Amino acid sequence: MISALVIRPVTGNFASQQWLNLLRDGLMRAAPHGCTQVFTAQSGSEANELAYKAAFMVYRRKQRGDAPRSEHKQESVVKNQAPRFPDLAILSSKNSFHSRRIASLSTTHSKPVHKIDIPFFEWPQASFPQLKYPLEEHEQEDRREEERCLQEIEHIVDSWRFPVAGITLNHHY
Repeated sequence: MISALVIRPVTGNFASQQWLNLLRDGLMRAAPHGCTQVFTAQSGSEANELAYKAAFMVYRRKQRGDAPRSEHKQESVVKNQAPRFPDLAILSSKNSFHSRRIASLSTTHSKPVHKIDIPFFEWPQASFPQLKYPLEEHEQEDRREEERCLQEIEHIVDSWRFPVAGITLNHHY
């Protein structure tokens, strides 16, 4: 444990073969079908921020194909000046909490205290299904509620003023 704490393999720095085996034999065994890679983070906050960045990078890479980024855009983006790269969004759910970091605050909609005085991205939010319990007794109602929420998400993705590159949904109770 001392070795793992010192070398901080969770960040990818100097990961030992033992750490890689733990990921492959432990975490990857539970991965969804088709998921062949994993990225670890030190916290949920960091995981959200990294996931948002990955969504943006993949979205733009698919748009751009093999075309290189222009030198002018690369220089301007470092200075936060036009013609910076176009806006993208992350869609989140109403009443959700994703962390207190800057991008994640734009997907947090639970308590004002988390966001007061903090600038945020103007990203969309959708309803999260409010299911009734016990599930067996409310199956029809719950299906309609889930369908309503899915239609709302589809509408937002199709109509938001700039592309939605990723979706993070959870509900804060």
